[in-house]
Amino acid sequence: MCKIVTLNNFLCNLGNFLEKNNNPDSAAILSFWLDDSLYIEKCIKSGQVTEAMIPIAASIGRSMFLRAVESYASSMLRNQDYLKAGHYFYICGQHDKAIEALIAGKHFREAVALVKSTVADEDPRVKEVMEKWAKQLFDDGKFELATKIYCSIKEYSLALMVVEKRPHSFAYKVGCYIAQKIKDESKLIIFGVLFVTDGLTKGAYDECNSLLNEYPHIKVYI
Repeated sequence: MCKIVTLNNFLCNLGNFLEKNNNPDSAAILSFWLDDSLYIEKCIKSGQVTEAMIPIAASIGRSMFLRAVESYASSMLRNQDYLKAGHYFYICGQHDKAIEALIAGKHFREAVALVKSTVADEDPRVKEVMEKWAKQLFDDGKFELATKIYCSIKEYSLALMVVEKRPHSFAYKVGCYIAQKIKDESKLIIFGVLFVTDGLTKGAYDECNSLLNEYPHIKVYI
């Protein structure tokens, strides 16, 4: 009995030594061997949970696991590791926080995938995330993808605004389509004339005829 007490004292002292010498993972493993959850609890409250501690917390119990994961996710958010923060917030069921973390890190594809997997397509949060993605793409100069996303959420006026920044034959044709969608006749004529003028200078006669057949009232402005 005396030897067991001595061994426990030694292991407890070793745990304290590991903790003081910045070796928290080993200290956590040792505390688990001693059937002592207080060290993990302390790390959760102080925001010092490491990734290696999470499986240890899981072996203690579900509640401990979820709190450890949330604590680790929060520390990753503070460290601006947004992708990892989003991943661990999702694991512990904090879906809104996961989406916010992904957006903060500009991981919009992941944020859209996550929000679509957790709510119905008609939920306003889907549109909100998609709109933020499109705005970021516009700011980054990725106009074509921004236009597609705005159209996918039926924000045609915003899509048309993006198209107007893109002086390109493809953009002119898309502009015609969007202008027709929102019944903006003046914009339809402008984009149609631009498309045909550009097409004629490049010898793209078939494409010009195709567009004029689609929007015959533009012919009078050519």
